[in-house]
Amino acid sequence: MKAYLAFAVAAVLCGVQAMPAEISLLERLEKLENTVANLVSTLVESGVSFSAVLDDALFNIVIGQTIVFNKVFLNEGNAYNAQTGEFTVPMDGVYLFSYFVAEWNKDEVVLRLLVNGENRVDAVAEGLQDRHNDQGGNLVILRLHAGDTVLIQAYDSSNVHIDGAASYWYTSFSGVRLYA
Repeated sequence: MKAYLAFAVAAVLCGVQAMPAEISLLERLEKLENTVANLVSTLVESGVSFSAVLDDALFNIVIGQTIVFNKVFLNEGNAYNAQTGEFTVPMDGVYLFSYFVAEWNKDEVVLRLLVNGENRVDAVAEGLQDRHNDQGGNLVILRLHAGDTVLIQAYDSSNVHIDGAASYWYTSFSGVRLYA
């Protein structure tokens, strides 16, 4: 009885219509199970997410330079390009992005998250003294459309460096599609 009740609740949540009384309970459960399996399959197939880091320090950063996060941990949907640093939105939806930048010295590094060339959020890392690590970051949720491009770009930073190393992944860029 508990299993039937769970399937009945799932049926209501998934929008399954009431079934005629002449269909056996087993047939109803099988039909509902197929509906749930199709829904789960659709959700899994439409998953879009990525996470990448900078695995080496970048020196002499200039204003307008795109930061290329070259070590990719996850790229579901293959929307992040590790050669250009751009994420190209594969399907309309609401997306969450986060990024962090590390700086090591008394310099200031300001990065921006751009969508189609327009600034959405900024992050700053500013060391207090020589040989001092500092990190800044930001997070944003945006409604985007297929074909939009998202990237991280240096802004108000000149002739500084961004920290990264093969075994210290301080500087990162991640994103995930939350829903349609």
